[in-house]
Amino acid sequence: MTPKRGLPEGSAIRQCPGCGEAEAAWLVRIGQGKMACERCGAVFDPQTGAIEPEAADMVAPKDACPNCGERESDELVWLDDERVECQRCHTVYRPGAPAPDDGQTDASSA
Repeated sequence: MTPKRGLPEGSAIRQCPGCGEAEAAWLVRIGQGKMACERCGAVFDPQTGAIEPEAADMVAPKDACPNCGERESDELVWLDDERVECQRCHTVYRPGAPAPDDGQTDASSA
């Protein structure tokens, strides 16, 4: 099931209170009246803008998946050789390095 994106109609705020992101593609409705920003990892109430403290165990932005932006540590598997495999999009990458130009996302080909 694809998550609903964008702030709900009637929302009192117009952007993520964590990073200021306003593009709907980055803002995901996660249930219980809460939103999550996939850019900065903030979980917040779309009516008040209140951010939940440490809602998820997020990696540093420089270690996020360069393909899909995933930052939740439960979705990133650190491999023995200092590479990371993103469980969301299956990209294998070196944290802090730019995204590969070849577009390969198969873990066995990296």
